[in-house]
Amino acid sequence: MSFIRFLFKGFSAVQICTVIVFSTLAILIYFRIAQPPAVQWQLWGEAYISVLTLFIAGAIWINEKYEEWKNILSKKLNIVYMYNNELFCRVENAPLAGDDDIRNWGLSIAQTILNKQSKISFSGFLIEPGKVDRKRRVLVYGLKVYLHDKIEGIQTGAVFIFGEDGNLIPSAEK
Repeated sequence: MSFIRFLFKGFSAVQICTVIVFSTLAILIYFRIAQPPAVQWQLWGEAYISVLTLFIAGAIWINEKYEEWKNILSKKLNIVYMYNNELFCRVENAPLAGDDDIRNWGLSIAQTILNKQSKISFSGFLIEPGKVDRKRRVLVYGLKVYLHDKIEGIQTGAVFIFGEDGNLIPSAEK
């Protein structure tokens, strides 16, 4: 679901049009009131503050809805395994349940799926924040794992790709 559709989910077109029409009428009526020139600057000041407050409230609402929309997107993880500060191998499009298990999932993929061993020796990791891929409508996180030793059975430069169903694509192995 696109962000615009998510933003107006639960509102009908009649409701949206009604709010726009009544807001426009209220603003027009407010500025049509005849006032002496001495008080007119106060009207503009009050109107400016009121409209600014309305825009700030609208911006906060849109931002909250955007964060809510990002949270319902499916999440994917791209992992880069580094050895001696050079690319060793990478994993793309790995399914991710939530952003709290990124490091554990990245190491679990290396330990269980890539080399079928129990332990991977690493010196550190770097988690990249999630970015929205608008074309696929997913939230993609990044993880860099700095390895002490190469992962046995994996060639340098290998690429592993997960399909949309969450399974490793066999032909993607190089």
